[in-house]
Amino acid sequence: MKKISKVLCTLMCAMLILCSLSPVLAAGNGMTFSRNSIYVAQKAFDRTPNTIEAWVRLREGNVKPYSIISNYGEDTYPCIAFEIINGNPSLLWGDPNYVHSYTFDKVNLLNDEWTHVTVVRDYESGEARCYVNGELAQTLTMYTTAKELICSPFAIGSDKREFNSQAFAGRLRSVAVYDSVRTPEQISADMTSPEKCDSLIAHYELESGNTIADKSGNGYDAVKTSAHLSSYVEPDQIAPLEDYDYTFAVLGDTQMVTEVYPNDFPKIYDWILNNKESKNIQFVMGLGDITNSSTDKEWKLAMENIDRMLGVVPFSIPRGNHDTVASYNKYVPYDTYKVIVDGAYNNTMLNTYKKFTIGERKFLLFALDFGPSAAVLNWASEIVEAHPDHNVIVTTHAYIFRDGEFHDASKPYPPSQFGGVLNGDQIWDKFVRKHENIVMVLCGHTSTDGVLLRHDVGDNGNIITTLLINPQDIDTSFKGLGMVATLHLNEDDNNVQVRYYSTIKEKYFCKSAQYSFKLDFVGEDHSAGTNETPSAGPGSTATAGNAGNAEFDPTIIMICSVAVMVVAIGFAVFKLAKIYKKK
Repeated sequence: MKKISKVLCTLMCAMLILCSLSPVLAAGNGMTFSRNSIYVAQKAFDRTPNTIEAWVRLREGNVKPYSIISNYGEDTYPCIAFEIINGNPSLLWGDPNYVHSYTFDKVNLLNDEWTHVTVVRDYESGEARCYVNGELAQTLTMYTTAKELICSPFAIGSDKREFNSQAFAGRLRSVAVYDSVRTPEQISADMTSPEKCDSLIAHYELESGNTIADKSGNGYDAVKTSAHLSSYVEPDQIAPLEDYDYTFAVLGDTQMVTEVYPNDFPKIYDWILNNKESKNIQFVMGLGDITNSSTDKEWKLAMENIDRMLGVVPFSIPRGNHDTVASYNKYVPYDTYKVIVDGAYNNTMLNTYKKFTIGERKFLLFALDFGPSAAVLNWASEIVEAHPDHNVIVTTHAYIFRDGEFHDASKPYPPSQFGGVLNGDQIWDKFVRKHENIVMVLCGHTSTDGVLLRHDVGDNGNIITTLLINPQDIDTSFKGLGMVATLHLNEDDNNVQVRYYSTIKEKYFCKSAQYSFKLDFVGEDHSAGTNETPSAGPGSTATAGNAGNAEFDPTIIMICSVAVMVVAIGFAVFKLAKIYKKK
């Protein structure tokens, strides 16, 4: 009996170990992705995804944004994306009324281990939930969203932007999508194999090849396609502008054109002045980094052209970190340019404001320095509070990063460490969120391919729109574009049409940068709601997959372990047979 007990004990231990390893084994070795190609489902899901599960393996250092499954990039909305941002799972939900990214910051997937991660959108409870290896890890409150949402076809292991800029940076083995809100018990069971039930929309087991088959039987196979889409957009390739009354022109960082393509730099201002009347340009808003090296040559070129707008169209001149304070004060002296502002902090052009009225709409525009101080923000707050009927637009060089999140101290080149004082998250906390009449923030500093848009809800329930516009990288890659972003507005509604145009190449750039959104104007009630685009917009830097790594794969170790367990079980069965035979 003792021999039998020992053998049975060995058998039970082996079985327990094998069961514990089965979810890891189910993950397999997975696929890697790159920006050179993407896998896109051949048709749109016919139901709303409410649970998305995936087996992922990520390494430390893979902190840039990347997508597990996403349809962002082809349409402005609706859109859904299951992403990883700084190692944190994130659910992006975008319906016709509101778009928001729910990032589970208490979950870190950068552990170099196969991990089963699930995001759930529970409409009835208004919650977004994240599960890790079948256990609830974090719950977030969701804003009011549409109950049903049908999106364009999804991309697997990437998004659908022109430059496929969020290709999955680790290994991805399995993705399952359900229309139901999966329970913890169901999610735990799905770790071994997703349940093939009525609520299963699609199920992908990722292996190399040109097609990722949908094992749900619903026909959502994903096919490999080229990611090198056209960068330029001819005027006849985008919908014509709808009727509008006036235009704001926005100049992101012009630094590369100023320094590297000086002969083309005047074309930016040629275009503005030539289109001032036809587009009814009411204001030209700069975003800093006028120069790249802050040399006298760059400044003279820049100011000669900026001065062409004096007395023709109102404009602002914020400073960026590449524009030294000494050079800025030399070439943008307060005594000369005070005529274009209504007030300034400490009698310099570094922090200024301007009031203007268009139709019945009153505006108050701030041009704040790179990384403004708390004292500057207190000064600005007093002015905002004294003008409650004005729509406040804040322009400053650094505010949000290219991943759509606030530019805090953890991001590259934060203002607090590169000549400024406060970072983007501090500007939000100390100033922007507090005022119900701040309607929009415009910034540059971190480069994007297109026009990145984010929306936040202020402390008073107002929706604050943020645009990140910085063409410095595409000016480098495409050898000088001279980009101008134009915002086309109506006097009687809150629709804003965005166009992104190269004044040098005379073409629009980046199809996804030509879109519309709604602006939450002060004292105006527009029943259409707020159309928003995702926070992780065009321009996030791509990260290649981790193919060809020389280190040991944990999966191989697990396979070897299972082989040992199988041998142990076989030996135990053999021993039992011998014992019973003797009896």
